[in-house]
Amino acid sequence: MRIEINIGGQKAKHLELEEIIEKLPEPLRRGVEAFQTPFEQELVLCSSLTVASGLFTKVRGKYFQREALPNIFLLVVAPAASGKGAMMYGKKLASKVHKHFLDESVEKAKAFDLAVKEYNKAKKSKPDVPPPLRPPFKVVNIPANSSSAKILQFLSDNQEAAVPSIIMESEIDAITQNGMSEWPVISEMLRKAFHNEPISYSRKTGNEYYEIPNPALAVALSGTADQLTKLISSAENGLYSRFMVMESEPPPTWVDVRPCASCKDVGAVFEELAQETHEIWRHHNTHPFELLLQDDQWDRLNAFCAQWLHEVASTYGDGATSIVKRHGLMLFKLAMVLAAYRRYEWEDSSSKSYCLDDDFAVALSLVDRSLKASLRVYERLPSGPGAESHTSKEAVLEELPQGFNRKQAVEIGAQHSLSARSVDRYLKSLITNGRLRSVGHGLFEKL
Repeated sequence: MRIEINIGGQKAKHLELEEIIEKLPEPLRRGVEAFQTPFEQELVLCSSLTVASGLFTKVRGKYFQREALPNIFLLVVAPAASGKGAMMYGKKLASKVHKHFLDESVEKAKAFDLAVKEYNKAKKSKPDVPPPLRPPFKVVNIPANSSSAKILQFLSDNQEAAVPSIIMESEIDAITQNGMSEWPVISEMLRKAFHNEPISYSRKTGNEYYEIPNPALAVALSGTADQLTKLISSAENGLYSRFMVMESEPPPTWVDVRPCASCKDVGAVFEELAQETHEIWRHHNTHPFELLLQDDQWDRLNAFCAQWLHEVASTYGDGATSIVKRHGLMLFKLAMVLAAYRRYEWEDSSSKSYCLDDDFAVALSLVDRSLKASLRVYERLPSGPGAESHTSKEAVLEELPQGFNRKQAVEIGAQHSLSARSVDRYLKSLITNGRLRSVGHGLFEKL
């Protein structure tokens, strides 16, 4: 079921993927159009926006009376060999900016090593000479398989100069393989970084201490449903609700793999876009700005989230409402990213910018798509509503005819040890997620 926004007697229209692509800033549209399947197009769009959200560290906005940064978290859940790897083309957008800082860091590290050698020689005759200070090692792309201490070190080194920080990995296992002792620290760090909350961390070993007052980490991860449970052991710890979600099961269709003279070379397209993204980053590094929304855009955001919140609370319970609340912030973050692209197109160097209506419509529609996907996945997470009986619920749906009434559903549910209340909640969630529609009082039809 589509949640309709009604303001001033008019229903807001959510954009379909084709309409979203048409309204994108030119660099984003060019990257998306290099792909052919809708799944890959949406995936590349979301991953590109996530990377850009990590790059634009000097963009600001006010949301709920607090300063917000554009950094986004993206989670893609899809079967193996479904095309999830296309997400990594988004990572290529940051390659030039990453190389800029990596080359600089390598040179400073070499100078530091020489300084250490000189210090070791000098201290024999001059014991009071101070040791050289380790220069920060700044990199944009942080390896997902890094230890918690190493991730925190990267964030700390990047913080002072507002260096972008991005974790992108096509296999969720890369970040969860750190082990039981590491993962709770990483999970807490991610939860704080999404909201740009201060992170402090210390270890006895080596007198390690990190304090990051305003982390701005962007994260994009993809994996199968089985891999997801290693990342999100419970929907209740709050990490899951911080992710913008894509969830899809593309049909097993063979795609023509022969070389095509008229087809775009995806690698070449993204090599060009990486250079252009470097220029966009330089523009915003020189000309930071604050995003402002028009009053009617705030009205639409509030109405959209309020109606989704009511629907989710009545269908899934209060435990799932954090998903809606954080998607409201995601909408604002997406608007910041899209506005940054527009400012580069217009060569705008002002300190404040308003969001275009087209960009707001794109952000709203992407969040609407994410909310629906997030709730579908939420149903399958441990500690989600009816998680223990998800298989039973699916069995009920399988056994019901194409058209059925509530009484039939309750009777079949009882055969699977489900209460009438549980069946009612399940039917409502199926309607919300577009798998069922109500065709009359107590009458339903599968979609």
